[in-house]
Amino acid sequence: MLKIIANQEDPDFFVFHSKWKYFGSSKFSEKPIRHISYNTIDFIYDLKHEIERIVHLSLVSIKLTDKELSRILGYSDQYITQNIKLKINNDPSFQISKKIIKKWKKTLEQRFGILSQNIFYLIETYSYKNSLDLFNTLTTPRKQLKFIEQLKRKITKIITFREASIEITNYSLSRLIGKYNAYITDRIYDIHNNPHYLFSENVLQEFENNLIRKLQDLDLTTIIDIFSRYREFNDLPKSNQGILRHQSEFNEDYFKNINSVLKGYWLGLIFADGYMTLDKNSNQVIFGIEMSNDAQDLILKFAKDIGFDIHKINKITHFRIVSIIDSNFNYDEHFEFKDTIRIQFKSKKFVQHLKNLGFIVGKNKSSNIRLPELKASLNIYLGFLLGYWDGDGSKGKTLITSGSKKFLEDIKGKFDIKYEIRQKETIRKDGSKGLAFMLSLGENLMKEVFKNCINSVPPFNKRNSLKRSRI
Repeated sequence: MLKIIANQEDPDFFVFHSKWKYFGSSKFSEKPIRHISYNTIDFIYDLKHEIERIVHLSLVSIKLTDKELSRILGYSDQYITQNIKLKINNDPSFQISKKIIKKWKKTLEQRFGILSQNIFYLIETYSYKNSLDLFNTLTTPRKQLKFIEQLKRKITKIITFREASIEITNYSLSRLIGKYNAYITDRIYDIHNNPHYLFSENVLQEFENNLIRKLQDLDLTTIIDIFSRYREFNDLPKSNQGILRHQSEFNEDYFKNINSVLKGYWLGLIFADGYMTLDKNSNQVIFGIEMSNDAQDLILKFAKDIGFDIHKINKITHFRIVSIIDSNFNYDEHFEFKDTIRIQFKSKKFVQHLKNLGFIVGKNKSSNIRLPELKASLNIYLGFLLGYWDGDGSKGKTLITSGSKKFLEDIKGKFDIKYEIRQKETIRKDGSKGLAFMLSLGENLMKEVFKNCINSVPPFNKRNSLKRSRI
């Protein structure tokens, strides 16, 4: 669906905005991750997939071959097959030289421009991870990695027997078992960091069910045997509770008691930009919080406070198509991108504590939340208010916005705010119309918030505009 906006400066121009769509993601890290390698065959596969996705943005769907990839990189038709894959066959640890990678990067940037950003992430990841002598410095938990490699090898053999030759990579295995693209790569990272890592019985059953459903016409006897032996030789937990079973520092009781200004602040931020949604595959609730990229330091501090592994933070890229038509019907179109940073995980206890505080699961959260009843001091409520403003406040103003009128009524009553609640019509993500409600907190209340909370919470650039204006 396109959103049409008349240009205020020149009414002869009309701007068409498509809705924001997911473009890609990468893992956040303060330092490059040194825990897993990125083999060349997976890199080539991921590179082809990323180029396919870029081309698909222009509404042309293709399946990229080695021949076409060779041409895109500026070589003869047989370059990938004869120069890269032949060397991989002779030496599975073969790595592409830095000089060649640099040339590829320059060529791809010339061809795809700003759309190359995810390709650059792949190239940088490959270049960095393969510059380390990983296997001389790590004790590899081979039994768990062998399980993944056996699955890839056996599925490759079964599919190749029936169809054309195909290579099952970490990416394609992730898709076959019903997970996101980087799932297997993330699990390999977990295994390297925790030698005692085990897939739970629930997770294994989900893998099996998805493989049987997607490969139902093939003989999966050997695949099922791999799962049976994994169960036989490992004492499996019934449930992993998502990714957090293996994060020893994670504090799933962080929000059990809201007993500090900082906890009140994080709770307010979550009420603004957090979400909880039901994962239909596992029937567990997923918690997440996603903010614009300029809030990276804020998200990082939140992750550290609750003990969440910062390497599991995702950087997400969204795109939309902007079309412009002038009075002479001249047409121009370009892409707009925005980056966000996101934490997402499953934890029954963590989720339950937020539910106890009035947080709502599902899309109805925004229009139905209420101010939580905290057995806490006024300062903790002020911390909550600052957190909510940091998330859903207007830059340079004391205005906060919510889809729930009752939530703003609660705040108005709690802090005896004299200003009235206003409303405006908005366009939801699905294109339907909705209402947003706004409340000015007032200069005096914001001064009190800053005075009592600013030394207890992490800094955030958004507040600088408010300080410069009048606070």
